[in-house]
Amino acid sequence: MLNDSWVKSYPTVPTLKEITGEEVISYAAHCLCVASDMPADKRKTLPDAIIKAANDPEYVMTYTKMGDVMDIRTGEKLDKLLRQAEALALSVAYWKD
Repeated sequence: MLNDSWVKSYPTVPTLKEITGEEVISYAAHCLCVASDMPADKRKTLPDAIIKAANDPEYVMTYTKMGDVMDIRTGEKLDKLLRQAEALALSVAYWKD
């Protein structure tokens, strides 16, 4: 796993850092956002729909059968993840060489 921690749906697969002892710099995510000037009632529709799908056992089963890992984050948790990803990208800055 490229994650920094074990993934519940793959309980026997260690992280790459655990295997190599090296810090892994890798990041991939799907992030859905809405425009900040969208009316509040409409703005709430997308996150609510995603959370509803994430709580639907049939949807989750189909999603995980595809081999993907579902990790839904909203609000402050999502903001923290995005800021960490930005800091990671800036710390690597391979494109500046």
